Amino acid sequence: MNFRPRTEAGKTAHNPKDTSGTGGHSRAGQNRANNGPGGVPPHTPKRDTGTAEDARWTELLSEEPLPEDFTDRFMAELGGIEIEAPEPPSAAAEPQDDKRRSSAASPRSRRTRSWIAAALAILLVGGALLYAQPTIADRVRSLFATDLPMAPDQGMKAVRAAGKVLDPQIRVEDQGFTIAVNELIADANRIVVGLTITDKNGDPFNGSVNPRFRITDGNYAEIATWSGEIIDGSTSKYNLHFTRPVLTEKMQIEAEINRVDKWVDYKPKRQASGNWNFSIDVDLSDATAHTIQTPIPDSYTTPQGVVIQMRGATRTPSGGSLEYETSLNAKAAAKAAGGTAAYHKLDYHLEDESGSIIQGSDTKDEPDKPFDLDRWTQHARWFQVLDNLDYDRQKIKFVLDSYVIREQSDASVTFDPSALSAEKPAKFEDSGDKLVLTGARIMRNPTLPIAHKKEVEPSEMALVIGVTGTSNNFFGLNDWVAEDETGKRYEAKYSGAFGMGKDQPLDGEFIVSGLAEAPRALTLRRVMVNHTYRDADWSFTLPQTGMPAVLSE
Repeated sequence: MNFRPRTEAGKTAHNPKDTSGTGGHSRAGQNRANNGPGGVPPHTPKRDTGTAEDARWTELLSEEPLPEDFTDRFMAELGGIEIEAPEPPSAAAEPQDDKRRSSAASPRSRRTRSWIAAALAILLVGGALLYAQPTIADRVRSLFATDLPMAPDQGMKAVRAAGKVLDPQIRVEDQGFTIAVNELIADANRIVVGLTITDKNGDPFNGSVNPRFRITDGNYAEIATWSGEIIDGSTSKYNLHFTRPVLTEKMQIEAEINRVDKWVDYKPKRQASGNWNFSIDVDLSDATAHTIQTPIPDSYTTPQGVVIQMRGATRTPSGGSLEYETSLNAKAAAKAAGGTAAYHKLDYHLEDESGSIIQGSDTKDEPDKPFDLDRWTQHARWFQVLDNLDYDRQKIKFVLDSYVIREQSDASVTFDPSALSAEKPAKFEDSGDKLVLTGARIMRNPTLPIAHKKEVEPSEMALVIGVTGTSNNFFGLNDWVAEDETGKRYEAKYSGAFGMGKDQPLDGEFIVSGLAEAPRALTLRRVMVNHTYRDADWSFTLPQTGMPAVLSE
């Protein structure tokens, strides 16, 4: 499971772990190499000959893989350059042996090779020519370089194949650094911004700028964002999902950038402060014209009382989205922590016609998926953006795997901390979780900052209890307390590893804060559990019909 960094792009939907109501969340995707965020440093092959200029452009071009269609675009740029082919040899110049005869080429093939050789010479030696052509230079370092950590998803590829990737031609210079935006994808569900950084020499700068995005529609209403990817580097990718389809003809993207950082020992170190702000006006009329919406009437009530009502699907040029509502009936609300307003969610996936799971559609790894809770009905409204949802072209099945309800709990285990051992453990079982407490010791609380003083205050001490076992729930979102023999309560938290899914291994510690000495008896009690149920049996096929999207007024 990947936890994802927050963005600050507009308002956000409700996050059960974020009580402040601010701050978005981005989809995991920071697969960085050992040299830190943004990828590995460039590798320059050893060359025996050539100028320093040759070496510099070779280094630039080898730092990151070129886009798949770079050759075609480069050849297209050279299409107007006339290159004279060598004269064909005379008829008297016969090959002297079979080996030379087999290697002799026709005049046409020789002309082709000469043309390519001349083109390569222009590419390597005439670096100024290459970078004098903006249509080449601006895309040498691209979001579509497939070997980069930011490899394009299916929706991005579809937009590019349709020739709909926008070039806003943004270029802002300050403090010796240039920030440019040459690639932009925008539709009703998301935006994808490709942002490049170069230094005063025009070389790619491998760092981060942490832009603060503000996105508004044609009526100046702010558009909330959530999820997606944020990947830093000399070419950075910002993939921001909206919390509802944005069906307007216009959109404005504002970015505030006031610093450039370089990653040193996996930490950002400021390189410059300045002003690289920019604004992009986006025409969404074409994307909206290629957007369809499909109502979905299906509904289901789980055995434990989660009521599901599907609302619809939206198909956009870069993928699609699903919308649905959930609520808790009286049975579920009676056990839930918070009654009808208690947190709950669905774990599901989508399958294509062959029965294979559609990439990116499995929600089990999203324990903090955003939702809007209607204050009048207590219904939760959910919205999932997918980069591959061509339900209008193939049959796609929605499959409910499990569901989660945040419930009250009073499950507990009582033990003598001094008597705990691997041979005589204490055992806890509840809601499918099976824990084994194998030992306890008094020590300075490991969750506190490192102390630089010799003496430790009693309030800084804690009872640390070793625990192993298996979990069937998202263990990190449980609430625990500890009580000594006098009934005094202490804060207890789990720290350690756990998996997600059925019978996942668990290995860590419970930290009971404020205990300077072990009590004769201690009760460890779970007061809230994110209970995962796997008793659902529901699936349906998305309708393949659709209607043109209706623009918002």
